Formats: sequence, C-alpha cells, structure tokens
Amino acid sequence: MRPARARRVVLGPRPQRLRRALPLRSGAAWLIATVGRPDPFAWDGSHLAGNEPFPGLALHIVGHQISIPAALTIFGRLGDVAGARPPSARTVARLDLPPLRAPWGSPRPRHGSLHELAAGVESGAVDLYGLRDRDDPDAIGVPSSLRGVGPWSAQLSLIHQLHRRDVLPAGDIGIRNAIHRVYCLPELPSEPDVSARASAWAPHRSYAATRLRGCGHLPRSGSPLRPDTPGSGARDR
Repeated sequence: MRPARARRVVLGPRPQRLRRALPLRSGAAWLIATVGRPDPFAWDGSHLAGNEPFPGLALHIVGHQISIPAALTIFGRLGDVAGARPPSARTVARLDLPPLRAPWGSPRPRHGSLHELAAGVESGAVDLYGLRDRDDPDAIGVPSSLRGVGPWSAQLSLIHQLHRRDVLPAGDIGIRNAIHRVYCLPELPSEPDVSARASAWAPHRSYAATRLRGCGHLPRSGSPLRPDTPGSGARDR
C-alpha cells in the first residue's frame, strides 16, 4: 500500500539530526518542502488493524501491490466474514479456503498466505509477539519464510506495528521511483541499488523511507539538483 498522507510530525530524532535520514543533502530542503516531516509510524490502516501483530501483518499482505482504498475495503470484508474487526488469527484460520476468490475479494493465493499465517500463529509455530525481541533482519525473516509473504509486507509491518526506526523496504516501487527522481537517475534503480544507497541513512531509514514514499508519485519535472551539483548545499532546518 502507499503511505498515509504526509503529516508534519516528527518522532524520534531531533530535526537537526534528520539530515542523516535524507537521501542527499542537495535534496533535503526539496524533500521537506514536498512532503514535510511525516510520522513513519502513522498509516491509513491503523484504525482497522489496531495494535495486534497478526492483523497488522495481514493487512500488509492484503495491501501488497494494490491501492489503499482497495486494501482497506478487502480487509474490512475479511473481518466481516471472520466475524471480528480486526480479524484474529483464530477466526481467519477457521475460514474455508475458497476455490478461486474469497468472498471478501482476495485472490486464492493471497488468501492461502493469510490462512497459512493465521494457522501458524494459532498453533504457535509462528510467534509474531516474539518479533519484538528480535533484531530487524530476524524479525523480517520470520514472516518472509511463509508462503506468499514477502519482505515488503514484513518490513512495512515492522515499521507500522513495531515502530522500528531503521527499516527501508528497498523493493517498494514508491521508494524506487522517488530515488529515481531525487538522484536524477537514467533508469529506475534496482532493489540492491536502493539498499546500497540506503546504508548511508542508518539508523533512521524508516524516516527516509516515509519521506521518499511521500514524493515518489510526483512527476520527474522539477527534480532537485544532483548531489555533485556546485552550490547545492541545502540544509534541513
């Protein structure tokens, strides 16, 4: 899903330290002017998913590669069919696997992923509460090991549900588009290239990710100066 509309809120590092979370100094002022200082932990699905780890991850699985309104609609229907909003692992695990498409609009492979996740959580084989005690790579790896659950869903869940400060979903198309524009690259950067660039933004990569996702949908016209452009010394105030 795309990020919630930018909010001019700062959590975590102080404003003078947020420069470290920006992709390049020459684009810092432009990014702030474009998307402000959004809260990386605020998202459109919080009112539906609540604070429990299962519904949060389930909503990100549902929302992969579709719009926010569509994801919220489908997730709301899932809760209605399961008999609770937000749905619990127990109620989803008890649902029958439909032959083609679930009554709430999710295709069978995605419902299969939700069902496997729910069954794992209910049986104790998947410990989502234990993710709080794991470092970021391990916490991402646990749900990503399940069928149909990729790193993107796990990474966004870590940011939104666990409020991890140093996670950047390098495969997110919004972030890739934003880096394409901010760095004035000739081609859309690959996921490894995004990860390599993001290493310089640690330990605030969640903040950088939120700013980048907030501007990735904008046209390339009016791109900020390249990092090596003389006189491009804008500062984050």
